[in-house]
Amino acid sequence: MDGSSEVPDEGLLGVRAVHTHQYCPRRFWLEEVAKVRVENEHVLEGLGVHRRVDKPGGKLPAPKSKEAEPSSEDPPPWHARSLWLSSVKLRVSAKLDVVETDGAAVIPVDTKKGRAPDHGGLWPSDAVQLALQALLLKEAGYTVNEVGSFYAEERRKVVVPLTAEMEAAAIAEVAAAQATSAMKAPPLPLVDSPKCPGCSVHSVCLPDETNALLRRGGGDHDVRRVVPPNDDALPVYISDYGARVGLEKETLRISFLKDAKPAVKVPLQQVHSVTVVGGVQVSTQALHACMEQGAMVHFITSGGWLQGRAHGDGAALLHVRRAQFQHAEGSKGLEIARVIIADKIGNVRTLLRRNDDAMPDALLVQLKDLSDRAGTATDRPALLAIEAEAAKKSWAQYSQLLVGKDAAFGMLGRSRRPPRDRTNALLGFAYALLLKDCVHAVVGAGLDPFLGVFHTPHGGRPSLALDLMETFRPLVADSVVLSLVSRGEVEANGFVETGQAVTMHAHTRRALISAYERRITEEISHPLFGYRIRYRQVLAVQARLLARALTGELPTMPAFRTR
Repeated sequence: MDGSSEVPDEGLLGVRAVHTHQYCPRRFWLEEVAKVRVENEHVLEGLGVHRRVDKPGGKLPAPKSKEAEPSSEDPPPWHARSLWLSSVKLRVSAKLDVVETDGAAVIPVDTKKGRAPDHGGLWPSDAVQLALQALLLKEAGYTVNEVGSFYAEERRKVVVPLTAEMEAAAIAEVAAAQATSAMKAPPLPLVDSPKCPGCSVHSVCLPDETNALLRRGGGDHDVRRVVPPNDDALPVYISDYGARVGLEKETLRISFLKDAKPAVKVPLQQVHSVTVVGGVQVSTQALHACMEQGAMVHFITSGGWLQGRAHGDGAALLHVRRAQFQHAEGSKGLEIARVIIADKIGNVRTLLRRNDDAMPDALLVQLKDLSDRAGTATDRPALLAIEAEAAKKSWAQYSQLLVGKDAAFGMLGRSRRPPRDRTNALLGFAYALLLKDCVHAVVGAGLDPFLGVFHTPHGGRPSLALDLMETFRPLVADSVVLSLVSRGEVEANGFVETGQAVTMHAHTRRALISAYERRITEEISHPLFGYRIRYRQVLAVQARLLARALTGELPTMPAFRTR
């Protein structure tokens, strides 16, 4: 698929979709059935290449009637662009880039951004696409003997004879694509295919990761890093009281109360998400622009409570949501919950062991035992009891660790609403930041954030995002707070005590946001797949693997545990 749009008539397949099916049935299913559309550099380049041929133009004479008298004169040459043809018989619809002729026969020519095959001729998927275009022209009454593809990278047109074998292969591909479109779940990914790294939907498909977990491919293979190494889009945080976010052409314009600071402009293309904290106004126009861009807008109170979010509809991964509602609260959901809580306890143990030289060996043994017990819990109440016991032991040790850094940051137990000490104020806000990224990940995976596998569903509580967050609380949020205190980046006088509640000054909150972003964008070696990846990308990968476990594509939820 080169990026040009092709919307088929109702009940008909787009010819470009059939082209995609020949290239990769799984990508076809994700794009055409699940409606996953991801733009990468290859898609954008294809859009640029098609900019001219997508504009209708030229001349299309009527086909020559079979009953017409033969003529000794050759018809004049002609050339037409962006022609729509459909066929109920062939069950396809197409927008033809170019149709040209210099005689009685016509030649469909499709534009491709890349290079022609080294062996000559056409790529198999291009041959299928052009054969279907030829069949559409034939049905309309035109004579077609040849088809062609213009490969923009080489600026070379390759023309080949139209054969009966090409036509038969194209018709068979239509039938195969229709069968795939009727599937309730996507086909399995390609194995060790060179097509995967540049594919626009690779971050959704996760081909190597899925195959590695299913042990497909006939041997041990390195999992290729197909997650983009750097995401140009960045999160935007606005926490200044009275700030306003508006839209100015293709940029977000952030202005501040009484012009205390100069306005800031951020190009929409560079926005991954927008997080507004406290008394910040966001215009309707800015919200709409963020939705169209796919940038989620999160709303957090100044006290650190994630209130909600605004986002577009996104991909219609209905098979994922059906499986979630069918299995989340059953035995499959319990299996996933066991993995999540066992990972959380194991990661808490690792955090304390790495940072506390005085960590009692007995506590290490106890946390290891609790993690093992979580992995075999018989029901959710038992799992909840194990998690609570581990939390009680680990928070006591975590508090002692902080007191050793700065006595002002000792914890009076874990308290939430309101936080009763400085550390709980920091933790609460750090968890809100992590939760909004987990919401982003589960929604992107096609899951409903409100139906969890461990946390009990309550109105307005994103239970599944909280489930996903459990594994990463110690690795991201707890680690961020510990580093802030250890490095002296926050001070005791950076907080306000009001009755039993402790809140942060604005500069303390900004320091926490900055530290959180450093941690969530830190690259680590994935414990299962080995490649280097940022924590924010890990959340997205883990959410998709959770979805695969619910749909049955994977037999169980893969663990994520650091050593």
